[in-house]
Amino acid sequence: MSRRNITDEFKAEAVQLVVAQGYSFAKASEALGVGDTALRRWVAQWRAEQVQPPRTQVQVKADQRRIRELEARVVELERERDILKKSTAFFVKELDRSSK
Repeated sequence: MSRRNITDEFKAEAVQLVVAQGYSFAKASEALGVGDTALRRWVAQWRAEQVQPPRTQVQVKADQRRIRELEARVVELERERDILKKSTAFFVKELDRSSK
């Protein structure tokens, strides 16, 4: 039995059948004429390549600083919103009084 030379493009298309199109390993391997084990290995390799590298301490600290800034901004905006609500209620009452 001769060994088949399989291109990277073929492997990528095979992986997409399983990952993107939802084919089972059995159906995809049968349709493509490759072994189930090989297809599972290709998908596992593809998934391993998709994993993001771990974040560094510097990135984490920068993210934490940004979160604190955004939380402070939320507090500020909520305070402004509350002031606007109160002033709107005040002016509505004044308009009601002046129209009577």
